[in-house]
Amino acid sequence: MKQNQKKAGRTRLTISTMALTLLASTALFDSTGYASEASTRITTQNPLIAAAAKTGTAMLPSIPAAEQKALLEEFRQHLETYYSISFSGNVTGAEFEAALLKIQGTAAGTAVIAGKSATPAATVDFKVTAAVSKVIEAAHLKELAQTYPQKKITSVLTKAGLERYSKQLSNQSAQEYAVLIDLQMVPSAMYGSLNPTQPLHADLATCLLGKVLVLNGTYENYLGTTADADIYNKMIHAWQTQPLIQSADLQKIVDQALKQNVVTGYNLKDLRYAPRFHDLRTITYGHSSITHAIQLIGLMKSENLTAKVQLEPKTSAFLYLKEWGIPEETPDFQLEPIGDGNYIAYSKEYDLHFEFATEEQKKRFDSVISAYAKRNQEDMTGLIIDSWWQPLYYSMNQLPEYKEITNNYMIQGNYLAQTFTLNEQSAPTVAALSQISPSVKVHTYTFWVDLPFYNYLIGDYK
Repeated sequence: MKQNQKKAGRTRLTISTMALTLLASTALFDSTGYASEASTRITTQNPLIAAAAKTGTAMLPSIPAAEQKALLEEFRQHLETYYSISFSGNVTGAEFEAALLKIQGTAAGTAVIAGKSATPAATVDFKVTAAVSKVIEAAHLKELAQTYPQKKITSVLTKAGLERYSKQLSNQSAQEYAVLIDLQMVPSAMYGSLNPTQPLHADLATCLLGKVLVLNGTYENYLGTTADADIYNKMIHAWQTQPLIQSADLQKIVDQALKQNVVTGYNLKDLRYAPRFHDLRTITYGHSSITHAIQLIGLMKSENLTAKVQLEPKTSAFLYLKEWGIPEETPDFQLEPIGDGNYIAYSKEYDLHFEFATEEQKKRFDSVISAYAKRNQEDMTGLIIDSWWQPLYYSMNQLPEYKEITNNYMIQGNYLAQTFTLNEQSAPTVAALSQISPSVKVHTYTFWVDLPFYNYLIGDYK
């Protein structure tokens, strides 16, 4: 919805026009998470490559060591943030199995901290081969491994410089090792940790769990990065194929809240689009124009802001007054009459989630938007298209110049309904929503929004 149109447009911009980042797929990028080509430079100074040259065997593509280290750190942060999983030293079978259960959503999985376990098995060394076998099964690769004949196994292990372990591996373990390497489930810098007679180390355990998340589609969920040449095409295709989000059960509740003036608007979201980014480096930005989104990515690139990008659809619902006239309905904009001549409007919008390369870049985002994407007067030039009076973006952690507000939300299945309020308005909003539907729990959390949007909530349209 465009805030620079008419007064009605400002009415339509409700407290609902932003979105929730929940713990809740992923494209396979390089080890930093940012798309780039794996380095395949060959040097005879590398003993493995030199050996391969002598045997005439091609080497596997390699990823620079710094990027492999970054990948490990991203996996470590993700496991700790979303699953309370953290390892140190050698990892026991009990710890690793509990972690696998937890990342697969199994009730038996509990918080895993190295060295803490209620079972005697926790003190027993857990061999790498056992961990690899469990990971292959958890990643649903068992049948693929069984297709590997001895010739292919030998070729893969030789390319990886691991042929010296062949005699220590059973046929099944050798197949599993080959799949692990072919699917790049372990970076080449960690091949030395694959000694089948050695206990499982924390770094290898962390990497294996991260790759299980990737292969099961439960790791980070995003389209690409601001640095990708094709990110614009991906965003447009994502926008065009995403529907108007609907959830009949939740809409009954929040539509009633709209009719009773408990809220002036709300959002509907499908949690399966959630990015699962790291909060400390993430900003969420809400809007309705895809052309604005394309220009925003270009603006960020020109300002040297590098971030992963996820476009998450949402439905913005609000009261549409009869005096505004009846607009044309489209698949992306629907009206529902409510009996008094007014309507509930359902409009397709989006949230762009940006996980920045650094926390410092995240902090700079505010000044870039203020300079080039915030309207301060009607006929203002030097802004990207469809810039709003109150750009809508937020952080889950406190930032300078941001203001704290509350999100009030309900979840049923894969769907979420939410409405944003000032902190002091949250308790009465929750009470009213709970009265409408006592069986559905209303959750809340506080977060930090940009100053222009906060000013909108307190009644200042600029």
